[in-house]
Amino acid sequence: APIASISSKDEPISFLLLLCDKLQEWGRPRVELSDLTERISSSMHYSGIAKLDLKKIVTHLEINFNIDVKNKKFTHKNSGMNFTLKYGESKNTTVEPAIIWAELSYDFKRVSFPDSMIPIRLEFIHKFSKADADDKWYPNEFELMQEFALTTDAGSCLIPWFDSTKDNSGINHEVKENEEIFKIELNKLKNLKELTKMPAKFYETYSTWKKEKIKKIQERI
Repeated sequence: APIASISSKDEPISFLLLLCDKLQEWGRPRVELSDLTERISSSMHYSGIAKLDLKKIVTHLEINFNIDVKNKKFTHKNSGMNFTLKYGESKNTTVEPAIIWAELSYDFKRVSFPDSMIPIRLEFIHKFSKADADDKWYPNEFELMQEFALTTDAGSCLIPWFDSTKDNSGINHEVKENEEIFKIELNKLKNLKELTKMPAKFYETYSTWKKEKIKKIQERI
C-alpha cells in the first residue's frame, strides 16, 4: 500500500511527530543481531542479568533558533531552521549512516510544504577517524554505498537517490577536512527521484558487503 502523505500546513502535529521521531532515532543504540541472540540464549541457561554492549552514535544536536518555552514561541534566522546532528565514528558502531540518510530522504519526501514555509534543513556530520582523514583515497560512507549501488543487484535500487544528489532535489553531500556532511532540505524533497523497491534484508546485505569491502581495503594497506 502507498505511504500516506502529510501536509505540514494542515497536519502540523503529524509533521512534528515525524520530525521528532527521526531526530531522536539517531540516539537509539543498536546491536548486532548475532550478539543479541547470543545474550538472550545465555540468559535462558544462566541466572543473572545479561548486559549488552550498546553504543550511542550521536554526540549532540545543534539548532540555529531560539525557543521561548514560557511564551511558546521561537525565533529563527531568515535563512531557515537548521537541525545539525553530530555523531561519532561509524566504524565502531553497527549503524550505517549512508543508508539512514537515504531512508530519511524518502520519509520526508511524503511531507508537503506551502511555498511560504521557511526552509527546514537536517544536517548530519560524521567524523572520520584520524587514519581515514590522512588517507585521501579511503572511501567515505557515501562513496561506499554508491559503489554498492553501482556494482550489486541489491544496491541498484538506490541509483535514483544518488542521481538526485546531483540536482536541486534537496539532498547534498560534501566532505570537509575530517568530516563527512550530508544535508537534507525538507522543502525541496518533492523533486527527489522515486526509488525502485528495496530488496528484503537490504540493511543486513549492505552491512555484510561493506565489512568485506573494508577488509579488502585494509589488506592492501
